[in-house]
Amino acid sequence: MSHKSDSTSPIGGGRKSATRIFGRGRAGGDGPTRSAARFDLPARGEVKSLLLALCVAAILPFAAPARADEADGIDCDHAMAQQEMNICADKDYRTADKVLNDAYRKAMADLDAHSKDLLRASQREWIKFRDAECTYQSAQNEGGSIYPLVYSGCLTRLTTDRTKQLGAGQQ
Repeated sequence: MSHKSDSTSPIGGGRKSATRIFGRGRAGGDGPTRSAARFDLPARGEVKSLLLALCVAAILPFAAPARADEADGIDCDHAMAQQEMNICADKDYRTADKVLNDAYRKAMADLDAHSKDLLRASQREWIKFRDAECTYQSAQNEGGSIYPLVYSGCLTRLTTDRTKQLGAGQQ
């Protein structure tokens, strides 16, 4: 078996990889002959990267449903542990966000094209405001275990207020 270390692998983007040639000698005749099979092996780091990508791709479809179901086993009305309260606060925000999205779609349905453009722009600016305001309101808790509870609570309050605003605009 011979090794050729100066070839470039197309996978490695210019990195050097080992090229191996396997063959069998045959006795007799004019001497040994070779039947060679040649292939480029990926560099060690490329194999690790590929394996990591495959693992992430295999796990990813299960991550979102697991997160959505986190609060299912928790009695959010009586949650005492910080992690449970954080999970319940996130669940409350996701619920408020769904209600807001329904109210937004309903508000958009009855508008002319110009009014739709105005409401869309307003909603985009409101989202920027909401995110900045909640970042500000929870800043003193950043890095602490209560931070997700404070941040999610702010998102929920502002989202509920915005839902009321959208509903009031339809009357």
